[in-house]
Amino acid sequence: MESIEANSHSADLIPCDIIRIHTFGRFDVVHADGSINNSGDRSKKTWSLLKYMIANKDKRVTIENIVDDLFPSEEYHDPSNTIKNLVHRLRKILQYQDGGKMQPIIFQKGGYCLNRTKCIYLDTDEFESVSDEAYVLEKVDPLRAISLFAKGQEIYKGDFLKEDSDLNWLMPARLYYRRLYLKNCLKHMSLLRHFKEYEEITRVGANAMRVEEFEEDIHAMFMEALLRLEKYHQVAKHFLYLSKLFKEVYHITPSKHITNLYYLALEAQPILDNDNDFSPGDIVLKSGGALLCDQKTFKQILKLDLNRNNRIKKDTHLIRVISHSANSEQLNANMINSKMIYIQRILADALRSGDVIARWNDNTFFILLGGADEEGTNIGYVRIKKLLYTEIVDPQIRIEIKKTLATQTGFLD
Repeated sequence: MESIEANSHSADLIPCDIIRIHTFGRFDVVHADGSINNSGDRSKKTWSLLKYMIANKDKRVTIENIVDDLFPSEEYHDPSNTIKNLVHRLRKILQYQDGGKMQPIIFQKGGYCLNRTKCIYLDTDEFESVSDEAYVLEKVDPLRAISLFAKGQEIYKGDFLKEDSDLNWLMPARLYYRRLYLKNCLKHMSLLRHFKEYEEITRVGANAMRVEEFEEDIHAMFMEALLRLEKYHQVAKHFLYLSKLFKEVYHITPSKHITNLYYLALEAQPILDNDNDFSPGDIVLKSGGALLCDQKTFKQILKLDLNRNNRIKKDTHLIRVISHSANSEQLNANMINSKMIYIQRILADALRSGDVIARWNDNTFFILLGGADEEGTNIGYVRIKKLLYTEIVDPQIRIEIKKTLATQTGFLD
């Protein structure tokens, strides 16, 4: 966005006669005497016009633009005069605050625009200004750039004109500022990583995720910082929260990089073994369905479950699902794999949150029923048996389902 007239005012050094307009999060127009946009006698259309001019602050808006965008469903006998009167009322409101000394709205080349140089401070101007300066300094003075990115994040208190969420003409500006904010957060986190400021990275990342939940790069840097801080429990919980979110909204899984960060957390065995509040059931309950994982992850989760159950004198049971060829004719590897994928899909869809599934070899799955005792495992065994015998109607394969004690598998030898 190229600015017609740059605003040199900083929020920290605004003269008392300047009108301060805040648009990020909650809309507020402030003068020396306080907020001026909450008075009951102010016209809603007048403030809508001001918001429209702010959203188009780098343009000159014509009367036709204003009518088409702000009042598309209204029929005016004389739209030109109506808009001129509306502009006049807005000028009076703003000029009243400084005794009429300044001209907050000017008419140039057939359109209206805000006189930001002398009369008005906009938080959007300062946000762009500190962002631009930070990128200029990121290589020559990274500490100063970090300070500027932090200042920009303080200015950005939420989406641009957030309360007006249903207005189409706001979307280009709102998306522009949101993208700039997220870009700034990523660069900020990257600079902080260079200085090993991992706690600050998690703070910046958490704030960014409140604005945009689906920016994977921010999630990745957030989880990397947690790993550096040895907060493995939080990495695992965050991954499974993210898995649920991505599955529910986009029907996808997190990136390979994010998944690998989760595995790294699970590999931090000494830390996890000493974390009495950490259990596979607690984590997977947040994932909104059975967790599919590889052998390595399954063993990590199983070991945690065994440790917990040993403390309360309880056995840990597994269910084994084996797919055999139904006759003497052996199936080729591709056919076996396709059938195993089909079985996996049935199990993943049917099992509960808290259950964990791992494919062990070409024809075997192991299932850990989260938090289940022997009776619960028996119930789960019967349910899985009934499910697979009902769903798998394939003359080429035979399904075998077994229960076993985890300590008898030899996995952890």
